[in-house]
Amino acid sequence: MIYGLIVGVILWGFNLYFRIKYYLHMMQLEMYDNEKYQNWIRSNKSKTTTRKTGILVAVTAVATTIYLFNPYNIFIFIGIWVVSSFYSLEFIKMENKKPLVFTNRAKRLFAGTIVASV
Repeated sequence: MIYGLIVGVILWGFNLYFRIKYYLHMMQLEMYDNEKYQNWIRSNKSKTTTRKTGILVAVTAVATTIYLFNPYNIFIFIGIWVVSSFYSLEFIKMENKKPLVFTNRAKRLFAGTIVASV
């Protein structure tokens, strides 16, 4: 059971890292201007929230609920979570006009976002 928890935390960290890195990069491209960043999110809904995102959140919620009531099926839970975590691979493949530069400001935002997410 502890192995399932370890695998789950590693996958969650993997997913969190790439998603935060993607959104930080977009924030950097918008010159850290909150208004520009919010406009980018509104105009690029297909890149920020898709139908697939909602489905994967629902599947993960159902898997978590099943696991809470029947913790003996840890491998089913991990399998569903692994499949839903592969969605973050789309954020790895994205090619950008400019690469993300980890400036001091970007490092602070990245660390703060991770701390807030945990």
